[in-house]
Amino acid sequence: MATIALVTSGLYALVRHPQYRGLFIALFGEGVVHWPTLFSVGLFPVIVLACTWLAHREKRQMLARFVTPIAPISVEYRCSFLAGGSGGS
Repeated sequence: MATIALVTSGLYALVRHPQYRGLFIALFGEGVVHWPTLFSVGLFPVIVLACTWLAHREKRQMLARFVTPIAPISVEYRCSFLAGGSGGS
C-alpha cells in the first residue's frame, strides 16, 4: 500500500498549482494575445476565477487531511499561481 503524503518538492516547492498556472499561460497566450475574440477575452477571467475557487477548495481539503495538532504542516501552503506568492488564506 502506497503512503499518501503532501508533495513539497519540485514545482510544488515553488507554486502549489502548476497545472492551473500552465493553463492560464496557455489560455492567455492563445485566447487573449494571439487570436483574441470577444468570447475568449470574456471567458478568460471566468476561467481564472473558477480555478482560483478550486485552488482555495483544494487548500481547505488539504489542510483537513494533512494538518493535525499532532503533525502540523512544515511548509507554508501557497494557494497562489505565482512563484513566491503568499497566496492569502
